[in-house]
Amino acid sequence: MTIRLFTTTLLSAVALTVSTAAYANGNSIFLPQVGNTNSANAHQSGNGNTLNKAQPGTFLGQSGNENHAIVFQNGNRNETRFAQKGTFNWLDTRQSGRANIIDANQTGEGNLLDIIQQGRENHAEVQQVGNKNYLGTVQEGSANNIFLAQFGDDNNALATQEGTANFSHTVQRGSFNDSKSVQKKDGNKLAVNQYGDHNKSDILQDGIGNKVGLYQYSDANKSYVSQVGNDNLAFIEQSRGDNNAANLSQQGDGNKASLYQYGNNDTLSLLQNGNGNNATIVQQD
Repeated sequence: MTIRLFTTTLLSAVALTVSTAAYANGNSIFLPQVGNTNSANAHQSGNGNTLNKAQPGTFLGQSGNENHAIVFQNGNRNETRFAQKGTFNWLDTRQSGRANIIDANQTGEGNLLDIIQQGRENHAEVQQVGNKNYLGTVQEGSANNIFLAQFGDDNNALATQEGTANFSHTVQRGSFNDSKSVQKKDGNKLAVNQYGDHNKSDILQDGIGNKVGLYQYSDANKSYVSQVGNDNLAFIEQSRGDNNAANLSQQGDGNKASLYQYGNNDTLSLLQNGNGNNATIVQQD
């Protein structure tokens, strides 16, 4: 068991709170803190778990004032790497299982990261840059992958994976955006890009091999996608206009839908109930 704690005092006095607990063999902790009144609480049980394994050229730990981190690892060969820079940021990560990986980075003020992994070989890579953002991920199963990034202020994102080999990629740029996704069962994939302000997306994938691509490039657009079945494909683009709403439901197998909204204040709803349906719809001014 190896525990290494590193602190740096700048021009003013530095007040640090660090609590660590490690049980069993081969666990390691490396935690630098720079600034004032930062706190960290780390708990490890199992074998070969790692908190903040240093990489060349990468800052790992906390820099700034009043940042807080809680890291819990229970199992074998789990790995958590995180960096917080700014003020009043919070990070809470919990890993139970085997060979799970968390890469977390947040910069700004008043941001919150909440990450849970239960299972084996799950990977979550998350980033927040801005102020008052919330990001949460839950992975239960094996070989799931989440990439989630937010740039701006007052954004919210939540991604949940339950099953095996699901893939989720979400990027939000702007302010007051909201993204939620739930993937159940195996081999589902989704990609969400929201660029602008006050955009919202909500995606459910409950089946095997479903795919969603969702792109919002203006303001106040809303998209809702539900896939219940297998091998369904959904694509939604909302751009060149504001305040559009799209609602797509696919129930069955092998359905395909492409929805495009290029105007303002448009509403679109599509239900595919059955197998092998194909639809393309365009709305524009």
